[in-house]
Amino acid sequence: LFLLPLISSFYSLFPLIYNPSFLDPFEIQVTLGCKLDGGGAIIGFHQFAYQGSELLHFQNNSWLPSPKGGTRAQDVCRLLNQNHASKETIQRMLSDTCPRLLSSILDAGKADLQRQEAWLSTGTNPGSGHQMLVCHVSGFHPKPIWVKWMRGEQVQQGTQQSDILPNADGTWYLQVSLDVKTTETSGLYCQVLHSSLGGQDILLYLDPFEIQITLGCELNHGGAIVGIYGFAYQGSDLLQFQNNSWLPTAKGGTRAQDVSRVFNQYHVTKSEVQSILSDTCPRFLLSILDAGKADLQRQVKPEAWLSTGSKPGPDHQMLVCHVSGFHPKPIWGKWMRGEHLQQGTQQSDILPNADETWYLQVFLDVEATETSGLYCRERHSSLGGQDILLYLEHHQGSVGWIILAVMVPLVLLTALAFWLRKRWLLANYPGPSPQDNITKAKKEIHAPSFQDLWDYDTVMMKGRMIPVVKGDHVTNTVQKTKGAYYS
Repeated sequence: LFLLPLISSFYSLFPLIYNPSFLDPFEIQVTLGCKLDGGGAIIGFHQFAYQGSELLHFQNNSWLPSPKGGTRAQDVCRLLNQNHASKETIQRMLSDTCPRLLSSILDAGKADLQRQEAWLSTGTNPGSGHQMLVCHVSGFHPKPIWVKWMRGEQVQQGTQQSDILPNADGTWYLQVSLDVKTTETSGLYCQVLHSSLGGQDILLYLDPFEIQITLGCELNHGGAIVGIYGFAYQGSDLLQFQNNSWLPTAKGGTRAQDVSRVFNQYHVTKSEVQSILSDTCPRFLLSILDAGKADLQRQVKPEAWLSTGSKPGPDHQMLVCHVSGFHPKPIWGKWMRGEHLQQGTQQSDILPNADETWYLQVFLDVEATETSGLYCRERHSSLGGQDILLYLEHHQGSVGWIILAVMVPLVLLTALAFWLRKRWLLANYPGPSPQDNITKAKKEIHAPSFQDLWDYDTVMMKGRMIPVVKGDHVTNTVQKTKGAYYS
């Protein structure tokens, strides 16, 4: 019941929370309730803290800033004080509802409070993240008694016992304390052994309970914004808010009916909740959607390729399907054969790229002899219903082409290098000029001997080439007419 004004206050803070001066994420601590002071008066309290420092408190139907809160506390107070309906609800809670509830609890347990053998409480907080558990035992006689904090069958180290003090009626009183981390209270209980119990120990268990709340609104597929507000108790649905009324759930039983009946008595609170669900939250959601419209509607098609990873074992192969550059983030990727998903497909986390797109890897450990027919399939909203299919055979067949594409340029570069070297040698080391060649040839010309002219067969077997001079040009020729050479 006390959570309702808290929720209302929190929604009032929406415009301020999204101010850049607030850290992201941040933590708000709230105390709300009432207590019986030493003079018998019941005092209500409602306080806010931000990041562990006091921020503001509620007093005399108004929010007041804390001296340590600075300008942030003043801004929050100014905003909360504008919600008059919420302030009236909180004031009524602190001055009427909570005191009546506390008085009824005290009255109902008056007999037990005045004469109780054993009970649990919490003492002064020993430090951050710790809690002081206290087990009280009173009204026993004779004096000897054994009291310990336990978990299972183990006595908890650090258990401290006070002196055994006398009561006015001649019985005795004892306190046993345990300083424990707040995250380690599960399973703890106080065990009491006394001769008056006839061998039956007293076991006092810590009995925490948990309430879960869902509060907000969502945009459904039809474009309508629907408000949500529900309570659960110990993990089971208890009640939900609908059409300005609290309704018990089918699984909630009589507890849900009792709680909904109490909640429905607070008409002002119900009006605030209805306003939050039907107006405040939808406007807030629409503003977020409008601010991020461009990003939400952005569609970038993915790029995909295959590779092989480190071998997971003998005769096995790790196939990797890479998908990168897609937006928005949701994507579906699987290794398949035919229409069947391959068991053992593993997907990495979807990681961000520097350009605000996303990257994904999909792995499959498969035997090297069973890769036939495998392919990677990718689905994404940017593809317009057309999936990306990457077949493993095409990837493996492309390896030969890759090798050929690398070798051909190497061969061409080698041939080009030899040609350029030859040109360089000719340019830097020139041979004899044509005139030098003619002069040399003239010196070598001689008339054939009689024997040469007569013995044609001998000349032809020697394969001699007779230089012939025609003007300034030298040609080497053999006249094959029997009996003579012609020049």
